[in-house]
Amino acid sequence: MDTKFSEIRPVIGPGIVLATAGVVMTAVIVAGFVTLIAPWVGLAVSFPAALLLAATMSSTDSASVFLDPAKQEAGAERENAPSAGAGERLE
Repeated sequence: MDTKFSEIRPVIGPGIVLATAGVVMTAVIVAGFVTLIAPWVGLAVSFPAALLLAATMSSTDSASVFLDPAKQEAGAERENAPSAGAGERLE
């Protein structure tokens, strides 16, 4: 990982809040959806069971909160840069 802690420090609070709130909100929404849809397909799923299922599926990528757009652009430029093939010389 090339991210320094000094780069993360200013956004660690909002990052933790967004990641936690995102997981909780997604788990509740998916659990509600599963609870409402399950009887239509012949399954009886209680809300706690649906919440357990949803919690396993609703993890978020909290690292995206810390993504530095400048580093992302630099990485994209490196990926798109021409490279020398076998026997070729890059000028």
